[in-house]
Amino acid sequence: MTRPLVTVPIPTVPGREEYLRRAIASYEAQGDVEIIVFRPSPTCGHAWHHGAQAARGRYIHFGADDVELAPGAFAHAIA
Repeated sequence: MTRPLVTVPIPTVPGREEYLRRAIASYEAQGDVEIIVFRPSPTCGHAWHHGAQAARGRYIHFGADDVELAPGAFAHAIA
């Protein structure tokens, strides 16, 4: 298995499934990503901390279940 370019830990709680679905779709559209969903997560910080520990990506983007990235966002950030 190859190392992903970006790892995205995403905290979420029950009732936010549609937000999460849209967020994951926008992250996956960025290209080579590893998405780690923490559900239910007691806090964003808790999920991000554990996501950072489990990350395999070269970069980490601390995500959220209500964030939808614009196309090419990771490419611009990495450049």
